[in-house]
Amino acid sequence: MATIGFFGPITFRTSDRRILTFRNYSRESFANFAEHRLILRKPQLEFMGTELDIVTFNIDLNASNGVNPMKEYENLHEILKKGEAHTLVIGNKPQGEGKWVIESMSKALNVVLDRGQVYSLTLELSLKEDVEEEEGLVLWKPAPAPPPPMASPVQETQSETKTGTVTASVLNVRPGPGMSHAPIGTLTNGTQITIVGSSGNWLEIEYGGGTAYVYNQYIRVD
Repeated sequence: MATIGFFGPITFRTSDRRILTFRNYSRESFANFAEHRLILRKPQLEFMGTELDIVTFNIDLNASNGVNPMKEYENLHEILKKGEAHTLVIGNKPQGEGKWVIESMSKALNVVLDRGQVYSLTLELSLKEDVEEEEGLVLWKPAPAPPPPMASPVQETQSETKTGTVTASVLNVRPGPGMSHAPIGTLTNGTQITIVGSSGNWLEIEYGGGTAYVYNQYIRVD
């Protein structure tokens, strides 16, 4: 008897009396990048970490191989319904950094006997990595909204109402007049805006139900 591996209560093995194995095993890994848009330049990527791995494979269950196809299917289906996580081992080597859950499973009946007994079926499984949470791990939370811009004690904002058109490919919108204010959005080329004031080289515009600032070099005032 040769044991190939196991997933929870399911053991993959081959012997003279029983064959239960898998085929088309595939494992996918993904990287996560944030894309930061820049004015008149290509976006820059920032590596944020890796995503959860996904494993897919097929299982052929045939009564001629000494297995009960429906019983093995029900065992796996019960794991799916309960959302249980189990270790996946292939060739005596655990796969991934933790356990795995069944994300999806499909069943195809290949041979059904005259009394409805399933003689052969094929399962397609998709497993997703379930990494245990590290002690003291702080989950990501969105940063709080920036406070409204404070009036400059040196230069007061001039009050005026005009319209303008964005001339840059992508123009950052900031909560205050200055590069020190992190962008809260972008405007694309050709966007029409309403100008309600100015502060130095920055134009105050109507934005998102309030006001915000854009650099005047990339605005054509109508």
